[in-house]
Amino acid sequence: MTKNELVSRIRSSESLKGVKITDDQIRCVLDGLTDTVTQCLVSGDKVELRGFGIFSTKVRKARKFIDFQTKKEITSVETRVPQFKASSVLSSAVKGE
Repeated sequence: MTKNELVSRIRSSESLKGVKITDDQIRCVLDGLTDTVTQCLVSGDKVELRGFGIFSTKVRKARKFIDFQTKKEITSVETRVPQFKASSVLSSAVKGE
């Protein structure tokens, strides 16, 4: 789903029924949400949206592996990566329970 499709779905959702809101306003809220979540993750914080899930980061440890073309051992660097853990409400909805 693209951002434009998401904006369209949000505009027509039941939770906004009777609310006057433009597509540009919805885009601004989406941009604000993604920017804020990104800034929180960069600073090491986690973002918990109850009933949806938790955005956080985790450290992927450095590891050694073999480059099969050169047969040399290479060590990757330790890196921090984003992580999302779905809530039980979201997981149940996706499973159809």
